[in-house]
Amino acid sequence: MGGFHPDYRPPAYLGLPSMKRMTVNILSGTPSLVFTAYFAITTNTVQFGAEVRLRAEIAGCGIVGELGFDVLFQFDPFHFKAAVRASLEVKVFGCTLCGVSLSGSLEGPAPWRIEGRAKVKVLFFSVSIKVSKTFGEKKEISLPGIDVLPLVLQAFRDPANWRSECLAGRFEPVTMRDLNALEQVVISAASELIINQNLVPLDREISKYGNYRPTGTPLFNAADVRIGSKSLPATPPATNFFAPDSYQVLEDADKLAAASFEELPSGLRISGQDNRLDGGYFVNRVVEYEVVTSDYEPEDVQDETTVAPYKWPGYHATSENLLSPFVRGHCPRAAGTAAPPSGGAGGSARLLRRGSLSHCLQRQSGSRRGHLRATYPGRS
Repeated sequence: MGGFHPDYRPPAYLGLPSMKRMTVNILSGTPSLVFTAYFAITTNTVQFGAEVRLRAEIAGCGIVGELGFDVLFQFDPFHFKAAVRASLEVKVFGCTLCGVSLSGSLEGPAPWRIEGRAKVKVLFFSVSIKVSKTFGEKKEISLPGIDVLPLVLQAFRDPANWRSECLAGRFEPVTMRDLNALEQVVISAASELIINQNLVPLDREISKYGNYRPTGTPLFNAADVRIGSKSLPATPPATNFFAPDSYQVLEDADKLAAASFEELPSGLRISGQDNRLDGGYFVNRVVEYEVVTSDYEPEDVQDETTVAPYKWPGYHATSENLLSPFVRGHCPRAAGTAAPPSGGAGGSARLLRRGSLSHCLQRQSGSRRGHLRATYPGRS
């Protein structure tokens, strides 16, 4: 809320606009008293600060002053920085007649650093005093060594890191039952095989692995995957998000300026397109189907009219039961209702528009049977 610490740079891929500080106008006009503040939490930092500005001027003469502070906590590795500032000036026709300003910062630990500055100005003369002090022992962090290659290979072999995903612009025509118990990956023709891991980025030299120092190869890549004797190219690569500090040794200033996470290559994508991923055996299956036709044309029916009970020509006494599912909603309906004439059978029915009933009756008159031979992947 209200932006970030002055020394922090948010990741560029987030596309964050320049954010204004949260502002409260305590006094408006002359004099004016404005309070601003910010508070931010990231994956590795907590940041907050505030500032109060005073301005009281009449005809270019008056007093201008400010008081503020900024605090930044970094968790891994732990780092603390706090800064405070204050100033007060007397202005005459836009020029500083006299003024005093103070600023200081505390940063640490291991070692602690204190910096301060004081400045006094009267007319054209100014005096400044600077203080800089470092105390405490600087701890050289020596990370233990580890061979990362076996860990990466184990991650690629882990069945939990193998999955299938529907290709963009495709859809799965069949819903599969849960096959997790089989410990196998089932891939349909509209899907691709994804093998991914989140330990280290690929095609990027690493100098750090968590809290360890890599002792083996510092660069990893996956050019292709081999199924049996067939080598399959993998393009484009699967990706994951990595924190720069998790695989690179960075200075404190670089850690603040670096992005919180970066999307980098980390795995393989293999699809069935272009015959790069073959299926198993094919079996033939005979599928029966039925074709129903009707050439009956019903008479025009108005949307709302009074009708008597009517038997449709060409249908036996149970035709009302036959038509009832269509009247109840299996086919398009008209907006109105119809009631029997005076003295007729009681009740009302919803009438169909012209053409709707004909469409429904096409499935009731005449039929023809045939066979369709379909081929689909499976085992014989």
